[in-house]
Amino acid sequence: MARDFDLGGTRVNRMGFGTMRLPGWPIGRRSDTEAAHTILRRAVELGVDHIDTAWFYRRDGASSNTFIREALHPYPEGLVLATKIGPRFAEDGNSPADPAHTLGELRRDLEANLTELGTDRIGLVNLRLGGIDGPFDGDAHEPFEALATLQSEGLIGALGLSNVTERVLDQALAIAPVATVQNSFNLADQSDAAFVDRCAEAGIGYVPFFPLGGHVNPDMLEQPELVRVAEDRDETPARIALAWLLHRAPNLLLIPGTSTPAHLEANVGAAEIELSEAEVAALRA
Repeated sequence: MARDFDLGGTRVNRMGFGTMRLPGWPIGRRSDTEAAHTILRRAVELGVDHIDTAWFYRRDGASSNTFIREALHPYPEGLVLATKIGPRFAEDGNSPADPAHTLGELRRDLEANLTELGTDRIGLVNLRLGGIDGPFDGDAHEPFEALATLQSEGLIGALGLSNVTERVLDQALAIAPVATVQNSFNLADQSDAAFVDRCAEAGIGYVPFFPLGGHVNPDMLEQPELVRVAEDRDETPARIALAWLLHRAPNLLLIPGTSTPAHLEANVGAAEIELSEAEVAALRA
């Protein structure tokens, strides 16, 4: 099983870290500042070099970007920060507002990320499209062309897409190279299986959100076959579910999030679990 992947020209460990839960966005318990800093620094110590964030990951005065800057700036060489732009929210932080699509709108959103992260260039920027009803399948030419323009100005390292269909990927590839696709994929939701394989063949990273089911598949970790494999190995279902994703395809890059150091250690350690071909197949089925 490959342990790293070429993400837009930088080799990164396939086990990364997602920061959405640090400020408790959109709902949930937020980490206090010291705990958030501890988790981020420990993630880097454990070899994590791909950290996913977004400007709108904020709640009650706390934001993922600020936590990242305070804990890790100046950033270590080789650390890829990945953000997403496009979505906008009302003052409550949860209610969707009109998304950013034009060059001016996306520039403002990118500049907000640059300022908060304390950097003049972000390694990976994902264009997040659509809502919560499934992958976006509309016209993405204008916003992706805008993102490519911002990349040409040196503000972005690599370009990615989030919450999209293969049709939208084709639109984007006609404009500029795509480094990653970030969609929903896990043991309980394998509807993107062919998309994962297509990205693998093209050398495009696939970053599954909700790798442990999330609120969309809250019972995933209770699936009988997953529980059986975990019990046979004296492991937790969560660690087996993460290990399965790493075995499923060499381009899958994981960004499980947590607000506790213990869960961080467990998640990152799942990369050391070697599953047999029979176990991988049984779980896939």
